[in-house]
Amino acid sequence: MTQVQIQNVYLTRVVNETAKKYAFGITEDNETAYFPGRVVEDFDLDEDDIGTKNRVALLRDDKQKADWVVTTLLVEDSAEVNRLKALLDEHGIDYDDA
Repeated sequence: MTQVQIQNVYLTRVVNETAKKYAFGITEDNETAYFPGRVVEDFDLDEDDIGTKNRVALLRDDKQKADWVVTTLLVEDSAEVNRLKALLDEHGIDYDDA
């Protein structure tokens, strides 16, 4: 069963170039999180975002580039957080809301 986690990640590296887009961060538990290009582009992340704390939805990284892969950024107290939790509950997907 797929395990989704919602937790805080601090951005440590951002590459947002024409040909390459990706980022890395670290969770509060010292695990690495990989931000795919789609997430970097969707949220317009750049070097100015390094060091910021972001609430994100994570999946375990099957490709083992990192401990986690970020699927989306979440804004605290937003409707998106509640919508995502309801969607996960509706489909019986376990998640930790750390």
